[in-house]
Amino acid sequence: ISIYVHHPSDYIAKVFKHYPNQWMSAKEIMFKAFEIEGKREHKSQHHSIVTAFSHALRRLQEKGIVEKQILQEKSSVKVIQWRLKEIVA
Repeated sequence: ISIYVHHPSDYIAKVFKHYPNQWMSAKEIMFKAFEIEGKREHKSQHHSIVTAFSHALRRLQEKGIVEKQILQEKSSVKVIQWRLKEIVA
């Protein structure tokens, strides 16, 4: 099992720290985490990592930490993107 699956929120936080205002899909966040950590996972692990990141992102959205947008690329294809929510004082 990948290290990225155990604490996905930690890796998501590191990615958003490096890219605070950028909209990214869970898959893009995974690849940015690989880049930041300098540790790639075998392609066979990617699905479970993206799934773990997606669940963590939904929990972070429920807490008001990240926001989500849905892009409709084709009638049958939608892309969900996430970014760190701006904190307004």
